[in-house]
Amino acid sequence: MTTFSHDALYCAGRLIGCYTYMAMCSDGDAIHVKIGLSQEPHKRALTLFHNSPLVIEVMALVDLPSRPVAQKLERELHRAFKAHRTNGEWFIFTAADKPEFNRIQREVLAKFSSPSRVLRWTKINVRQLAINAMQRMKHAQHRWRTGGQAYRDVIASQRQTR
Repeated sequence: MTTFSHDALYCAGRLIGCYTYMAMCSDGDAIHVKIGLSQEPHKRALTLFHNSPLVIEVMALVDLPSRPVAQKLERELHRAFKAHRTNGEWFIFTAADKPEFNRIQREVLAKFSSPSRVLRWTKINVRQLAINAMQRMKHAQHRWRTGGQAYRDVIASQRQTR
């Protein structure tokens, strides 16, 4: 699994494509995993981080060529882990399940890989992503307060064009 650079995420702008993800958090011996899909995984990671009763620590994602392919991978992962389903897209595992979990997710991912496009999970540290987002927000608020009317006019015009 490769690690995703948070700086690259924001320097490069919006991620293009569709992603199947696994968001992971722990609660004692239990490991909770949410399997879903998103076209903007950094935003989804922050939403999960702020709205989950448990702290989402890591998100693993795989970039897929289209939404239908991402949906197929998501459904296949749901089917493969159905014995561990707790509610909706949430699954629960223990440390003893780790070898089985790793084997199954590799087998499922291999079905969607090809010699020209080998799929790999990319890891995002969600806690660091949330910290970076808060720092950017504070920096933007500071610029807003100290930037004067010209800066506020630029920001207002950007909002109108969205």
